[in-house]
Amino acid sequence: MLEKAFPGNSYRGTILHSDQGWQYQHQSYHHFLEFKGIRPSMSRKGNAPDNGMMESFFGILKSEMFYGYEKTFKSLEQLERAITDYIFYYNTRIKTKLKHTKISSEEISDGRKYSLLFLYVKLVVPC
Repeated sequence: MLEKAFPGNSYRGTILHSDQGWQYQHQSYHHFLEFKGIRPSMSRKGNAPDNGMMESFFGILKSEMFYGYEKTFKSLEQLERAITDYIFYYNTRIKTKLKHTKISSEEISDGRKYSLLFLYVKLVVPC
């Protein structure tokens, strides 16, 4: 899954933030990041506010596209596709905090800007 999120050769200057889950502490995870030039960042143990942006996003995602629709997803692939579609919608909708503007398609196509979000979804959904 990491290979899918980071298909390029080098991501120097990229910081990948996560909580302290066991999968993020695994040696192979850190070797992959080092090979790609990605600097790992972890929130402090038991401190959800360190990961506030992602916690907020997933709260919004669940309330807008999941709660009340749980039974409509017949497979993991359907759920994964719905989440991917929602992330695109979320990233391209008009944002009040951006003075009612959208993120440009050039920004969206820059995989490094959004890899964290997609990687997090890929690692969490199968569990």
